[in-house]
Amino acid sequence: MALKSKNVRIRWNGQAIVKTSDRSIDDAMFVGASYVLAATLPRVPRVTGRLAQSGYAVSATKSSYVRAGGKQRKRVRPKHGEGAVAFASMLAHLVESGVQAHTIKPRRKKALRFGNVVVRSVRHPGMKGRRFLRKTWAAEKERTAEKIVKELAKRQEKADGTGGIDL
Repeated sequence: MALKSKNVRIRWNGQAIVKTSDRSIDDAMFVGASYVLAATLPRVPRVTGRLAQSGYAVSATKSSYVRAGGKQRKRVRPKHGEGAVAFASMLAHLVESGVQAHTIKPRRKKALRFGNVVVRSVRHPGMKGRRFLRKTWAAEKERTAEKIVKELAKRQEKADGTGGIDL
């Protein structure tokens, strides 16, 4: 649809904008998730560094997931238009949320072994959650939204060049 006048011609490319946005949304969500991951890594508690190394950003079409040794959680796979930050380490949710005091008993054997020490059970004292991911999200929510919007605008401009208005 075009409206013509002597001096101004306005062109509406609504369908093209929607199509470009639909194609670009997953890439923009990946940019946002990558930003949150980068902001989270300095806050991750470090003992061996494996927890921080297991972090990855993911969208429906892109992922920074890298398979490492040891037991890992199932990969997160967001839907179209969604992004996520995840940690593949089996302990990530325990460090983030904490764990109550509990008794650890052997599953298949009669005793537990820690080095040269053999015991029937162990009392875990519990641990407060470190909330490294939640704190980062609370602090970086607005900047993440800005990064996503900027990425969508950049891709729209690259696809159209004029933003849909000819003067």
